[in-house]
Amino acid sequence: MKRLYFDYSASAPPSPGLGAFLASLESFKNPSSLHQEGQKARAFLESTRKEMKDLLGAKPRDKLIFTSGGTEANNLVFASLWHQECVGKKVIISTVEHASILSLIPVIESHGLIPVFLPVTANGVIDLDYYQSLLDDAVALVSVMLVNNETGFIFPIKEMARMAQEKNIPFHTDATQAMGKLVFDFSDLCVDYVSWSAHKFGGLIGVGGLLVRETCDVIPLLWGGPQEDAKRAGTENMMGIASAGYALKNVCNNVDSELERQQKLREFFLEQLAKKLPHCLVIQAEQNVPSIVSLAFPGVDGKLMATNLDLEGVAVSFGSACSSGALNKSPVLSVLGFSDDIAQGTIRISFGSETTQAAMSTLLEKITLVYQRITGEVS
Repeated sequence: MKRLYFDYSASAPPSPGLGAFLASLESFKNPSSLHQEGQKARAFLESTRKEMKDLLGAKPRDKLIFTSGGTEANNLVFASLWHQECVGKKVIISTVEHASILSLIPVIESHGLIPVFLPVTANGVIDLDYYQSLLDDAVALVSVMLVNNETGFIFPIKEMARMAQEKNIPFHTDATQAMGKLVFDFSDLCVDYVSWSAHKFGGLIGVGGLLVRETCDVIPLLWGGPQEDAKRAGTENMMGIASAGYALKNVCNNVDSELERQQKLREFFLEQLAKKLPHCLVIQAEQNVPSIVSLAFPGVDGKLMATNLDLEGVAVSFGSACSSGALNKSPVLSVLGFSDDIAQGTIRISFGSETTQAAMSTLLEKITLVYQRITGEVS
């Protein structure tokens, strides 16, 4: 039985041709070495950095710091606050951020900073008037994700960043779920820091990065050698960085046509779902990336749905991959105001470049089969 993969938001399949590309590269030596082999690696590293900055819309003097992934990049931004004169300052964070940010709340408080939570409604709306009222000289940082990892909600980051910019407040966005899922332009977005992770758009696991506006800076989270402009010590993950550059180029070159294709797949799936399972609730906002579909089955345990689908050869997730193994309900859906019945009964479907309409049809058949098996209902 050929399995179907619908968990791109946890980790996307390798970008087409990535294996052959990596195999074609010479074995990398340490880019910090002074010999010719080391300098050849250094030249490749810097050319990849430049190409990725160009693809992401960064300016020449903006920084791209390579990290181990989105979690480290997020931590790098926040850890910089501890070393500044920020005691008593506020940090504005949305209530639906990734665990790598929400888990920092006790640490933020232990360093004398005050977390201020920005609520999000069930249909993905942030009250911008309320947000603007929070912006004052006491705010050290605003951090709001560009795309929510569980629901696919797109937040108005450009508008929010402009508001912060008017008050000279640094703005960070976690764009881990945005790369490859929408058109991205760092300069146009008006933010100061952007976190990303390569395996979300077809690169290898274990590499990510932080884009930093030329007028901003970070203080190292890891100390040691002078790598990454002395912002991230440790020998660079050359093969991972090569994969990130290759995958980013691939998604950027095809983003417009791919987004249009994915939107058609989403519309097809939801139209057929409404006919097959009219009681299923689709959790969505006015602005959604097409490739993430959050489905709630009231009265049915989401983990049970996901487990049974797995047995049927279909990979989906319950909540986010970073926390789904330990949770009985989605914390994101809970803070959005959904009942426990909904928060416990939701699965996340996420797809991408290798997903076909035939696969979406099979997914629908399997969801219907599993739902009827669990509930005893037959349409």
